[in-house]
Amino acid sequence: MRFKKGSDKPIEIFVGMFIIIAVAMIMLAVFREQVSEQQGELADQQRESNLQLQLRNAGITCNELCTNAKTQKCSTPAVNMYCVRQQKIDFNGDGDYSDSDTSAAIIGVAAVPEDQVRCYHLTECTCDVPLDQVKCNP
Repeated sequence: MRFKKGSDKPIEIFVGMFIIIAVAMIMLAVFREQVSEQQGELADQQRESNLQLQLRNAGITCNELCTNAKTQKCSTPAVNMYCVRQQKIDFNGDGDYSDSDTSAAIIGVAAVPEDQVRCYHLTECTCDVPLDQVKCNP
């Protein structure tokens, strides 16, 4: 039995290497797509987590101001501290605190600029009467 001529072997090797490289490139493209999808999901989760942390911290501060107002028998200065306190909350996670387009969906009030969120937007406080937007802004 005789072997094929040597000139046929390089073509077979070239075709085989081409197929291997093509398969490897397809696998890399699929892997890259999956990684980028996961990075997007992680970024969304991070944004949501940061928002929840900001809301929780602002709520704690506002609840402390409400408790202080009640402790001081609803004195005008203590109530004013609750009413005028502004919180900065980045609702859409873009790092810019001047937006107001996303606050309404999250805190359930009319659009509020992210750097002007007041305690009555975040927490309920009753000091003889409910301290809401109407009572705090006569």
